[in-house]
Amino acid sequence: MTYEELCEKNPKLEIHRVEESYFQTYGRVFTQYDLKELYEWDEHTGVSSAESGYKKSDSEIEEMTVIKEIAADIYGGLSIQAGPCYGKNKSLNGIEYHMGSEVTITLKPCVMFLGKIQDILFHRYHGSKAECFYLGEGLVVQTYETTLHYTPCSQDDFFNICMLLKGTGDELDGGRRGILKKINKWFIAQEANTEKIKEGDYPGLTGDIRVII
Repeated sequence: MTYEELCEKNPKLEIHRVEESYFQTYGRVFTQYDLKELYEWDEHTGVSSAESGYKKSDSEIEEMTVIKEIAADIYGGLSIQAGPCYGKNKSLNGIEYHMGSEVTITLKPCVMFLGKIQDILFHRYHGSKAECFYLGEGLVVQTYETTLHYTPCSQDDFFNICMLLKGTGDELDGGRRGILKKINKWFIAQEANTEKIKEGDYPGLTGDIRVII
């Protein structure tokens, strides 16, 4: 999936690149890291060939030199977790945010719908406000804690490494607190996402479902 192919198939969707200055309110892009360790890890584990999945913490990944370098540069010595996120997805069916930046390492190109936490009002966010960004392969992309996001999208499949502050996504003592679903994970579901709503998520993402084709 190239940027040009994506734009050609989605003429009504304004798609930005994360390398544009326009992205600066959402995050930063780093291109200086050698991701060879991650590609080699995938070759011997075959993770990216699986249907879909997310593992918030993988000790083998977290011990890699490149991951430690990225963590030191972006998180400044704070404890982090890192794991694979992969699969097939074409729609924005929820939105979340965390305290602390999230880092996405793109081992395959993907698209992310991003928004701003300031636009959430009374746990509600209109999906039309989310903007679409293309992330090419081999990028390290930091999104700030004020940036709303969710599962990456792709015309075929995506494969990323996700980095967050350690403990993010662990179970909360005492269970949910409003839209605080898990430790350091605030989440609202798309109002048409009946599966998530049945699980107890708040239907606060309103408007038409944002999709790519």
